[in-house]
Amino acid sequence: MKGKNSVVTLNIGGFVLPVAFSAYLLRKCPPLEVATLTLLIIILTYFISEMTGGVGVTVPSYVGIFAIPLGFLLCQENAAPLIFTSAILGILVGVVFRILALEEEDEGSAFLSVGGAGNFPAIFIIGLLSLLISCF
Repeated sequence: MKGKNSVVTLNIGGFVLPVAFSAYLLRKCPPLEVATLTLLIIILTYFISEMTGGVGVTVPSYVGIFAIPLGFLLCQENAAPLIFTSAILGILVGVVFRILALEEEDEGSAFLSVGGAGNFPAIFIIGLLSLLISCF
């Protein structure tokens, strides 16, 4: 990103609140499982996200769904906090890594939003799905 005049913005509803809630739920999750699943979601998000002009980094809305079966494999008795925490942190850290990896020849954007229009649907969907999982 050398020489680009881009501003990185953090969305309240798509970054600040999900990270705060994930930090709260971390005490209910086993740390090794959280680290493993978060790392897998970071790698997945980094490789399937793409740069879109005018929006910034866009993430497909289905990326968080991969945390569901893996969360049940790693922690059957309390999978919902693990799924939510790992998917949210994985998506957001993957987007940040993608922004840091932008190069000179990549298409730019004036605003690079973390938790905004390009990746909020993925965060919203995994939030709803983990809420449904916690009800059963």
